[in-house]
Amino acid sequence: MWLLFLSLCFMKLKLHEHQQKAFFSQKRIVVLVSGINGGKSTLGSAWIQWQISKFKAPDDVFLITAPDYKIMSQSTLPVFLKYFNELGTYESKDDIFRLHNGLPIYMRSLKDPDSTQGIPNVRAYWGDEAGKYRKTSWETAFSRTAFRSAQTMLTTNPYALNWLYKDIYKPWKSGIRSDVEV
Repeated sequence: MWLLFLSLCFMKLKLHEHQQKAFFSQKRIVVLVSGINGGKSTLGSAWIQWQISKFKAPDDVFLITAPDYKIMSQSTLPVFLKYFNELGTYESKDDIFRLHNGLPIYMRSLKDPDSTQGIPNVRAYWGDEAGKYRKTSWETAFSRTAFRSAQTMLTTNPYALNWLYKDIYKPWKSGIRSDVEV
């Protein structure tokens, strides 16, 4: 099933077992942690396509974030556009990728914790290099998913023992957070 879906999304990917587990997880927050060139951004792009294929109401929106403009413009966005160019148009002035059916994907740097304020009806949220996010930026971006209980995919290198480790990983590891998959 997943090979058919990925082929339909202009991607020819072979996911390893951990990527498959993350891709198909039904948990509210899914975290994929690996080193450099571990396929995190590619998986994030595939995952957001998968989510878009499931939700197509006229008021649905999607959200992609990176910790700062440099990572967004040099890492997240180029990988995303590699797989999405045929599916819509990137409006750099507004940092929105608009799908051919009109649905927006908001692309935001979290350098400013309030950059995601006012984005309604988020159906799916992918946060790239989430281990670099400040806690306030994460909380504000994640709050955008509350109205629809939207699923969130976080991809990251292991950076530090910060909020991601303390608030997400440790509670998941100890069995306290059943809404998380790492």
